[in-house]
Amino acid sequence: MLVGNQQRLGLQYVGIKSTIVAENCSKEFIEENEITYINLAQEIIEGLYNSPPHKSNLMNTCLKYCALATAIEKVKNTVYILVTQDFYK
Repeated sequence: MLVGNQQRLGLQYVGIKSTIVAENCSKEFIEENEITYINLAQEIIEGLYNSPPHKSNLMNTCLKYCALATAIEKVKNTVYILVTQDFYK
């Protein structure tokens, strides 16, 4: 998905002037004792790749750079990993 002016302004704030900006977000449930880091990474990328709008960002040859952020969220006894990919030219 191409994103709006807020992301573009954020990039400009840190000195990046970009004409094309896109973002992928993912929230994955984690079973704490049943997953390895490599399996988790694979599940996240496969999930994004299997979603047509997210795959479009991953495969867009106009987008040259990617920034990635992750966070862990625990709600009661459930653990999630949140992933954001920001792409820009």
